[in-house]
Amino acid sequence: MRVLTYGATGVQGGAAARQLAKTDHEIVALLREPEQLGSLADLGIVAVGGDAEDRASLDAATAGADRVVFHLPLVFDRETGVRMARNVLEASQAAGVGLVIFNTGSIVPSEPSPYLHLDLKRQIVDMAEEIGQPMISLRPRLYYEVLGEPWVKSGLVEQSTLAYPLPADHKTSWCTVEDVGAVAAACLERPDLAGAAIEVGGPDALSGTDLADAFGRATGRQINYYPLAVADFEKGLQQNFGDAVGTVIAESFYHFEDIGPDGMVIPDAAATAADLGVTLTSIDDWIAQRSWAD
Repeated sequence: MRVLTYGATGVQGGAAARQLAKTDHEIVALLREPEQLGSLADLGIVAVGGDAEDRASLDAATAGADRVVFHLPLVFDRETGVRMARNVLEASQAAGVGLVIFNTGSIVPSEPSPYLHLDLKRQIVDMAEEIGQPMISLRPRLYYEVLGEPWVKSGLVEQSTLAYPLPADHKTSWCTVEDVGAVAAACLERPDLAGAAIEVGGPDALSGTDLADAFGRATGRQINYYPLAVADFEKGLQQNFGDAVGTVIAESFYHFEDIGPDGMVIPDAAATAADLGVTLTSIDDWIAQRSWAD
C-alpha cells in the first residue's frame, strides 16, 4: 500500500512516520518543504510537497494513496481548522483512499463544546461521516512527552518538583506519541474499524503523585507533585508563547475540570492496544529512555 502521512517533521507526525516506516508499505510524507525530511529519508520515507491549505497540492499528493494518516496542526480559529480538514478528507475521497487514520491528539467531546481546540476534533469526525470518507479516529488523553518540555523539566531538575495543571489524586491515561504512532500503523490493515474511535492510553492510569514517584525512582531523589491552577497555567503559557497559544492549550485542562477524573481514564487501553498487536510503554520505561540530569 501507498501511505500518505502528514506533519512528519513534528512531534506527533514524526512518531507516526517512524512507526509507519516499520511496516512493509510505501510511506510518503507530505511536507510544505520536502527538503526538510532529514533523517526520515534513512528509514525509506520519501517526501512530497503540499499544504493542507492548498487543495490542489493535496489532490496531487494523495493521488494513488491507499491510506492517509493525519493530525491537525495547532490552529487558532475554527474556519482555518475546518478548511484544512475538509481539504484532507475531500482529497482523500477524490483519490479513492480506502481509509483515513486521524490522530485527534486529544480527548474528543461527545457533545458540542465551548473549547475550540477540542470541539474542532469532534467536528472533523462528523465531517468524515458527512463526506463519506472511511476514517478511524485515535484519541489519546495526554502525552508523556510534555513532561520533558523545559517548563516542566526545569522544575524537576532545579526544584525536585513536578508541577502540572491536574489535581494530585486524579488519574489520567498518559501515553507516548510513539505508541499512538504504532496504533496508527496497526490500523492500516484494519479497514473493518472504519468509523471507530480508538481511545489510546498507556498501560496504567497515573495520578500526579504516581508521576512524581516514577521520576523519583528514576532519579533517586524525592520528587514532589505540585498541582498548578489551570488559570495560572494558562497565564504562564500566554506569557511565554503568546495569548493565542496559551488559550488553545489551556482549553483541554478546563475541559478536564468539567469532566472530572473518571473522564480522563481509559479502562481498556492495554486490551485495545493488544488487540492491535501494540505493546504500550510504561512511564518508567519512558523516563528511563531519557536524561534528567540537566
